[in-house]
Amino acid sequence: MAFTEQIKPVVLGWVNYFKHTNASEAFRKLQSFINNRFRRYLTHRSKGRGFGWKRYPNSKLYTMGMFYIDSGMIKYPERLA
Repeated sequence: MAFTEQIKPVVLGWVNYFKHTNASEAFRKLQSFINNRFRRYLTHRSKGRGFGWKRYPNSKLYTMGMFYIDSGMIKYPERLA
């Protein structure tokens, strides 16, 4: 199972739990944390050194399958009539 597929359910649950609050700063920090950990994982996996900022910029992470936390990720349940 891919790294992104392992953490996606956890992050989606967290985002949906806090969707009713003003958590934009927390979402930004969470996105930064996830990107840094993913970048570090990729660097270590290829036996590289450092954090991989130049080798794996955010744009490359997103093309590799990393998701971006935004309002599109928040799932609102349909209301029953």
